[in-house]
Amino acid sequence: MRTCFLMGQHDASDAIQQRVCEELDKLVRYDGVTQMIVGHRGSFDRMGIAAIQGVLRQKPELYGYLLVAYHDSSDTVALPEFFESYYYPIALYEVPLRYAIVKANEIALNECDYLLTYCNRDGGNTGKLLRRAKRMEKKGYLKVVNLADDT
Repeated sequence: MRTCFLMGQHDASDAIQQRVCEELDKLVRYDGVTQMIVGHRGSFDRMGIAAIQGVLRQKPELYGYLLVAYHDSSDTVALPEFFESYYYPIALYEVPLRYAIVKANEIALNECDYLLTYCNRDGGNTGKLLRRAKRMEKKGYLKVVNLADDT
C-alpha cells in the first residue's frame, strides 16, 4: 500500500483547493496511492480533508485517516465522512503536549511514500518538514509535490 501525507501551511489560500484535489487524484490514479493521511487544524488541512473525501466518494476501497496529535482527540475531533479512522502514532504517548503536533507530522512524514503540500516560505514547521522531505526525496524515500512550486 502506498501512503500520501497531506500537510501544508495553516493559512494556505482557498484558491488552491482545486489543485489539491487534482494532485491527489493524480497520485491515486497514476502512482497507486491507497492510503491518505491529513491533519485537522489549518486551512490546508481543511482542503486536504475535502480532497480525500472526494477520492473516497469515488473509490470507497481506499483509506483516509485523520492525523491526531493527542490521545484523547477522538473524543473531541469529529471523524470526517468517508474516513476510515484516526491516525494516532503510538510514539506520541511519550512526547510533551507542546511538541505533539510537530512530532505527529514528523512521524507521518517518515511513514509516507508521497507528500502533497503547499509551502511558499521557509519558516515554521511546514517549511522545516518540507526541507527534510526534499532531502528524503533525493535519497529515493518519497516523492514530494509542493503546490507552491507552480505559483
